[in-house]
Amino acid sequence: NTIDYRVDVQLLTYLHEENALGCRFPIGLEEQIKQWSREDLCAFHEKWYFPANATLYVVGDFESTEEVERLIEDTFGDLP
Repeated sequence: NTIDYRVDVQLLTYLHEENALGCRFPIGLEEQIKQWSREDLCAFHEKWYFPANATLYVVGDFESTEEVERLIEDTFGDLP
């Protein structure tokens, strides 16, 4: 529970006040994760980690929205 962790949690809460991401840090503490069985980890991953449940942040100096959309489509367009 470091200051960096607390700041990250506060930032997520602010950025995602409309959804649950602000109250659930995405990965969790390493000590907790190490206690999970392989079966539990696989079940968790299968339930929660899929493209429609992802948030993509795009940050940078882009010329246009169309450029960003093209880059996203080129990178992730084949995902179901």
